Amino acid sequence: MGLCTMIGCGPSKAEIEAQRRADSIRIADRLRIVDSIRTADSLRRADSIRIADSTAHAKKVIQFISDMYNQHKFEDYSFLHKHCTPKMIKYLEENYDYDCETGDCLAVWMFRSDAQDGNSENGIISVTPKGDDWYHYKFNDGGTKGAHDIKVIDQNGKLMIDGLKRFQSTK
Repeated sequence: MGLCTMIGCGPSKAEIEAQRRADSIRIADRLRIVDSIRTADSLRRADSIRIADSTAHAKKVIQFISDMYNQHKFEDYSFLHKHCTPKMIKYLEENYDYDCETGDCLAVWMFRSDAQDGNSENGIISVTPKGDDWYHYKFNDGGTKGAHDIKVIDQNGKLMIDGLKRFQSTK
C-alpha cells in the first residue's frame, strides 16, 4: 500500500480544481437566485407604487369631474379654456348650434343632459374610471338622469378635458 493511501495525503490538484469549479457554479447560481428575488421584490414594490399613484390620480380626476359638474364650472368659458385641450375646445365650438356673435362660443350644454330646465335635483351620482384616461360619470340634471364618458388627461400636472362621449338621458 502506498504512503498517501495510508495517511490520507488529500485530494489531487485535479480534484481541488474540480471542487473549485463546482463551488463557483453554486455561488453563481445562488447570486442569480438572490438577484432574481431582488428583481421580483423591486417589481412588486414598483407595481404597488404605480397602483397607489394611479389610485391617487383617479381620486384626483374623480374630484375634478365632480367639482366641474356640481359647481357648474363647465358653464364658465374661462374654466373651459384653462382645462380643455385644443381638441376639446374645437369639439365644443363645432357643436355650438346657435349664431355665434362673439367668436368664442362653446356648447357648454354638452356636459349635461338634453333636458331643458327641470326641478332642482342636480349633481353627480357617480364617477367610475374606465381606463386609458376615460371616466364614466352619471349625473342628475334637473330630475333627468344622464351619463357621459369624459377623457381627462394630465398635462404637466394640470388636469385637462380631452374628450366627451354623450349618452341618451332618461327621466
